[in-house]
Amino acid sequence: MSTTNLWIRYIVPLLLALFFGLMVTLQSMFREPIGLTWYGFTWMIATTYLLWGLNLKIGSKLDERMPWNDHFLRRLGTQLLWSNLGSILVFVVSYVLLNWYENMFLQLDNPLSLVHLGSSVAIGFMLTTFINVIQIGYQLIQVREAERLQAERYQRDMVQARLEGLKQQIDPHFLFNNFSTLYGLIHEDSEKAGAFLLKLSDIYRLVLEHLDRESVSVSEELALVRVYTELVTIRYGNALRYEENIPAEIMDRQMIPFALQMLVENAIKHNQVEAAQPLVVRIYYTPEQGLCVENNLIPRSSVPVSAKIGLKNLEKRHKYRLGKSISIVQNRHIFSVEVPLFTGSEYPVVPK
Repeated sequence: MSTTNLWIRYIVPLLLALFFGLMVTLQSMFREPIGLTWYGFTWMIATTYLLWGLNLKIGSKLDERMPWNDHFLRRLGTQLLWSNLGSILVFVVSYVLLNWYENMFLQLDNPLSLVHLGSSVAIGFMLTTFINVIQIGYQLIQVREAERLQAERYQRDMVQARLEGLKQQIDPHFLFNNFSTLYGLIHEDSEKAGAFLLKLSDIYRLVLEHLDRESVSVSEELALVRVYTELVTIRYGNALRYEENIPAEIMDRQMIPFALQMLVENAIKHNQVEAAQPLVVRIYYTPEQGLCVENNLIPRSSVPVSAKIGLKNLEKRHKYRLGKSISIVQNRHIFSVEVPLFTGSEYPVVPK
């Protein structure tokens, strides 16, 4: 058990119990039970640990149903309400049991009056307030620390995605294939060779524009996809078909950069591209899921080992940034990946 957990579970409630034990002792100066007794301190320590554990349980349950990040004020109010109601009830019941013990076994004849019950409620409320200040403060520190670590992981994944995107474009196979295509076009069709070279330069320009941004518009991402597919279409000819069906009203929506381009690139890497059975890559939009990249399955006998790294990275980036995951659907004929878009409720994105 870590030092922090040791303090939170055992040492802090013990210190609280001792503190409120002293309060009970001071209470005895005004002729209120229980005074400075061994069983009084035992009762106070046991009750404090019980209240401490109850409030930890309440916080744990609310973490599952009402996280701090989603509804802070609602979560705070709910936790305080249940904490105080439960704690006061436990404290009063434990006080009644203590009074019964005194009268039954110690023959002290301490009547259980409304004054004593009111005093118990007040002490229970004060004790619960101290517990809430400590526990809620600790929970908020944990939430902030988790956010910091998550942000660091996201930044690391973003850097990895940017490097992966750039690496894919300067991959030796990518360069070799494109330079070979360019060399052949120079001798066959110089005008087509010039267009091919311009598209190759456009890819690098768009990749560099995407590198330092946390989000891009749908139109910007599609511009990269179009240039990329036009480039590879020159190489594959009719063996590769690209189809796009995106409504104009979502073109300004924001999305994770390199998402569509990487999925189109993976489709080409994973599948055979032959004129006898063309590879068809489609990008379309559904209001429920967002953008979908779909292709027919014509699996290659072998694919690059690193092909799935980008997909896992893309999933992690969407989970952190949008709180949603990409959705992968595959059957014998079709492979598709659904990519969510920003809804506008996410925290603002300022391109660097």
